Amino acid sequence: MISNKLKALFAAFILISAIVSGQTPDEIIAKYFQAVGGKDMINKINSLYLESKVEIMGDPSTKKVTIINGKGYRQDLELMGSSITTCYTDKGGWTLSKITGDTEPVPMKDAEFNLGKEQIFIGGSLINYAGNGYKAELMGNEAVGAVNAFKIKLTAPDNMVAFYYFDPETGLLLKTNKKQFVQGQLADVSITYLDYRQTDGYTLPYEVSSDIGGMYQLVDFITDVRINAQTDPAILTKP
Repeated sequence: MISNKLKALFAAFILISAIVSGQTPDEIIAKYFQAVGGKDMINKINSLYLESKVEIMGDPSTKKVTIINGKGYRQDLELMGSSITTCYTDKGGWTLSKITGDTEPVPMKDAEFNLGKEQIFIGGSLINYAGNGYKAELMGNEAVGAVNAFKIKLTAPDNMVAFYYFDPETGLLLKTNKKQFVQGQLADVSITYLDYRQTDGYTLPYEVSSDIGGMYQLVDFITDVRINAQTDPAILTKP
């Protein structure tokens, strides 16, 4: 068994290896945005529509996501002949789970809304993290598959913490670990990003694999991407 002293030495070595690389959290995050197309390009995206085939513990379903940049995020998941809708806006959020028998949308509680509200922005919490009061810290390196990734700890103004793992060579985001509300329950969610492709100047992962609290897994395979397609803001309004 490895002693606590050896563990501490190993952790220090990993941290020093990142510092020696000369990289700062700001530089790593800036490289990520450059890799996906640049902040100037992202700021010109008014809306983003993603459609995907989803495997949830081997069962197929369909997911549609619409983001009106800075105003709202809506996800519609079709599963077992029914649906779950999740919506965040710049003013609040709501859900409608017909699978569990909801007939009317349910307003989100503050804790759930605060954990997911960054999704209304293309680029999420990272796009203007410093200006929005987030603190980024480089925590060294950690293996993500075969890549010795940079590990960044992002602390929100409410002290909620998420971890982001970046490929030092490409700059792309490989993985995130964060807490999310799933069907009203707080869970540890690990998300891995694969198969990056460019669409109209924006590079995004076409395969996204999520582990929800170690209880179940789902994999999204993107089938359709539409950038700046005409989008009716009414889709964000509670039905």
